Amino acid sequence: MDRDAMVEQAKKQLDDWNAQIDRLQAQMAKQNEEVRAKQEESLREMQANRDRAEKRIDELNEAGKAAWDDVSAALERAWKDLSESFDKARKRF
Repeated sequence: MDRDAMVEQAKKQLDDWNAQIDRLQAQMAKQNEEVRAKQEESLREMQANRDRAEKRIDELNEAGKAAWDDVSAALERAWKDLSESFDKARKRF
């Protein structure tokens, strides 16, 4: 996959994850204090992973051909981490 296609795909996935975070925050607001406290930790983890993925997208967008392999590999790792944190968080909600 070329850089532009990968950036576009990553941005779409990031938009989807942002929407999921918004939905989870809305669900969290309906919970009692104890449940919310547990869910906030999951949400912070998801947001941190999302932020790392967003940074990787920016790096990917600016990467030259020489750096393409390194940056794309880092982006794939960030996506994996973010996907795992979403899965964990969904189970807690």
